[in-house]
This record gives sequence, C-alpha cells and structure tokens, in this order.
Amino acid sequence: MEVDAVEVVQGTEQEEGEFRKDLLLRSVTENEQRKNFTTAEKLEIVKSFRDEDVPDPRAASAMSISETQYGRFVSVVSHPWLHKHVVANCVGMTDAAELIKIAEKHKWVDEFQKDLGDWVDEHRQVIEQERRELAKIGKKLSGSAEHVKKFINRNLVKHWSNLIENQRRFDGDVRFKFGIVVDKQKGTITIPSQSLKVNDLTSGDFGTIIGELHDAVDKFLPMMRERRVIEEATSLTEEQKQEELSRILEQRERQQQAEQQANSGRVAEGFGSVKFPQPNEVDVDDETEGDESRSEEVDTPDHESSAVGDGAGNAKDETPDEVSDDDADSTEESGK
Repeated sequence: MEVDAVEVVQGTEQEEGEFRKDLLLRSVTENEQRKNFTTAEKLEIVKSFRDEDVPDPRAASAMSISETQYGRFVSVVSHPWLHKHVVANCVGMTDAAELIKIAEKHKWVDEFQKDLGDWVDEHRQVIEQERRELAKIGKKLSGSAEHVKKFINRNLVKHWSNLIENQRRFDGDVRFKFGIVVDKQKGTITIPSQSLKVNDLTSGDFGTIIGELHDAVDKFLPMMRERRVIEEATSLTEEQKQEELSRILEQRERQQQAEQQANSGRVAEGFGSVKFPQPNEVDVDDETEGDESRSEEVDTPDHESSAVGDGAGNAKDETPDEVSDDDADSTEESGK
C-alpha cells in the first residue's frame, strides 16, 4: 500500500550540521502538535538539542515552551546524575532546576550531588520497607506512593536551598512547619502531611510544633464560630423563624421612624434654586392660531367668482385670472 510522504532534502548551500538541526526541529515540532511530551521525554529532547548545538530560542519554539522553561531543562540535563534522579521520580523537575542553579552559583555542585544521592538512597530503603509491610497483608504501593519524591515538599527544598547558599552539608534536620494555609477567597484549607520520628526531635522542635498548631487554632476559631452560626440559622424551627422575622421588621420600622424624625423640618433639597422662565424664553402660539382662523375666512374655492366693486358703486364680476397680485399673495399665504 502506498502512503503519502514528505521528503526533506538538504539544501544546495546548506551544511550537514544545519540540515540535521532542521530535521530535529521539524520532527519535534510535528510531534509536539500531535501529542504532548512527558517530562522524561522533554529532557531527552533537550539533551538532543544540546548535543546538536541547536540555539535555545529555536529549541524552545519547537517545544512550544518559553525560553525560561527551556533553561530549567538545560540546567538539569547538563548534569547527568541529576537528570537520572528526575527521570526516576526521586526529585521533581522544578525543584531539581532550582537547587542545581543555587549550587552552581555558590560552587557547591559536588557536595550537592553527594548529599542528594545519600538522601535518595536512604528514602529508597524506606519505600522498600513500606512495600514489604504492605506485601504481608496482600497489598502493594502504587502511583506516587512508590516514588522517592513523595518525601519532598517546599519546606524541605527551602531548607536545602539555605544549606547550599551557606555551603553547609545536608544534615537532615528540617525545621518543622505544619504549613496550614487558609485561602478565604478559594474557600480552601491546605494541611500538608508530615511524618516525624519522635526520638529525632529536640525540645526546640516540640516548641516549634506547639507554636505552629497554636497559630492554626487562632485561624480556625473564628471560622468555627461562623460555621456554627450558619448551622444554627439553617436549623431554626418555624416559631424561631417567625420571631426572627418579627424582630427584623420591628428594627426596620424603628429605623424608618428615626429617618423621618431626622428629616422633619428640613428644607427639601434644591428648594429655591428653581429658575423661572423669562418672558422672552416663553413660546406663544396665539399669533399662529389667529393666522389660521383668518385663513379659513379668506379661503374660497377656485371655481367660484367673487363680486368686486368698480369704484362707481357698480358690481363687477372678476374671474380668478383677474385677481390682483396682492390678493393672490394673501390667498397663498392663508392657504399655507
């Protein structure tokens, strides 16, 4: 069976390296339009672009991402060991890019590599222990629960960032942050999960925990009271509803009476500011009506003759053709 295909050939004046770049960019662009790439696939694509020395702007455009996002992928693939950790879901892509940039800035890459590797190995053992415990009851880990990066949260990343900036090794001691976030606009409460070993906590750590929980109580008490009022309002009996309605109506009546008393004897707004019309501003229609009445008296049918005196007292018939110009003008005006 024959299938339509597009053959891309090298230009007559195009170098081999540039032709390979064009092929790679074209392939990535067409596949990106067809199906979105996963994070692991994007990392492999960025690595191919870097190997072929494809300019960052062209590479970012082919992947349909910004140059800033492309720069994060470059930061990770530039370090193969970090690339492997991200692909293995040991650390998130964004967190890895953030930490490696700080390490590069403070010349702490080797130490960061060692500390992160040790931390990943330790938590892989924790996951294996969880897997064995679940196997005893016929269950198994699935989804994100079987990945090491489930142990990483923003507080831990910030803690590592501070250690790297101060050129200190990972000590595993993360200051406790319960991290309760109340978003009133969205109507949500976020409570990140924490798993701490009691024997590893100091008295200062317990003090921090108590302080964080106390702050949470201060946030929740007003919300609890508000919710209680709403619940009580929705569970009123018919008698209670009538009493509440009567109270509201009485309060409204008292308010209206107070407003009437406050406004009694007060000059109305705009009083005395009315401007009366002047005589020359008044339209008078009397003259127009008079003209119309007179026009009715003068108006006569065109086919009738009218008797006109000749000055000697003798009557004289005069046809419409013999009417004077002044009379004609008067007639036309009255007709109008």
